[in-house]
Amino acid sequence: MSTIHMVLAMVAQRDWEIHQIDIKSAYLYASIQEEIYIHMPPEYLRDDQHGKVLKLKRSLPGLKWAGYEWAEELTGVFAKLGFSRSRVDQAVYYKCTSMEQMVITVSVNDMAVTSNHISLIKHFKTQLQQFFKILDLGELKWLLGLKVMCNRAACTLTLSQKAYVGTVIKNFHLEDAKAAQTLMEPGVILSIESPTTYAELEAMKDVPYQHAIGSLMYAATSTCPDLTFPITILL
Repeated sequence: MSTIHMVLAMVAQRDWEIHQIDIKSAYLYASIQEEIYIHMPPEYLRDDQHGKVLKLKRSLPGLKWAGYEWAEELTGVFAKLGFSRSRVDQAVYYKCTSMEQMVITVSVNDMAVTSNHISLIKHFKTQLQQFFKILDLGELKWLLGLKVMCNRAACTLTLSQKAYVGTVIKNFHLEDAKAAQTLMEPGVILSIESPTTYAELEAMKDVPYQHAIGSLMYAATSTCPDLTFPITILL
């Protein structure tokens, strides 16, 4: 997320173009280096095929090395297109010359493509279609649950998680909760209470404490850094 923040800040500062691309069925493009066999679905078996298995030739979501195989496949394609891979964040690819500047951030099958010229982005999309089936989403509006609002005249780019936070509030039935001026009561003293009896254990079993903290952590690392302190205390 820190990399995404940095790239978006650069886009706003330099008044760059930024588009989004989604690669359809990304993992299926990756070859498998290991030998993996799978059982055939019963409805596909003929009478003379009972006991036979299939050799998997392409990666599938859920396989242990699926993410790695897809990343290697994507890296090979970017290398053919003349891109370099960032040493700091391996999900970032870039191309920088006197006339051509592009930075691309990748999150599995989602790409945020930025460049100093719209023609370069269009050319990149055409090149990428030679290797994958893509969904051209146009100018970036949403990225990993973040709403992106760009004001090029003011050189600003605003991120919002209103929809995500609203979903969290609804999931924990806090629609009627009152707003507070501070994120945490000053001087509050918290204690660690662990259930000691079966009745207490049953009462705590349905309290989604970890789920609530985890939901807030994504907001804290994305758009609400002021949540970091209370979350750290509550952890």
